[in-house]
Amino acid sequence: MNEGIKLSRKWGLIRCGGRNRNKNPQCSQLLIVKRGQKSKKCPNCGTQRSLEGRRRDVLAWSDRQGKIRRVMGKLKESGKYQKLGDLDK
Repeated sequence: MNEGIKLSRKWGLIRCGGRNRNKNPQCSQLLIVKRGQKSKKCPNCGTQRSLEGRRRDVLAWSDRQGKIRRVMGKLKESGKYQKLGDLDK
């Protein structure tokens, strides 16, 4: 049985990057995922984002969702989606 994404912490932040012919050529929506979650639907483009085996795509991870939300706001303001790694260190 597939477990979903294996994060080193409880919460992670990923960029959708999905494609939708009508709305977005390449979606830049940031999604918060939980450890073990199998897939998540992007509210912006509607792409079902599969998270299994995509640990390299995770921008940041933490045990607290509040830290992830603060970082998500900062990344949206800057417009750059660089990897930040573990926020609890």
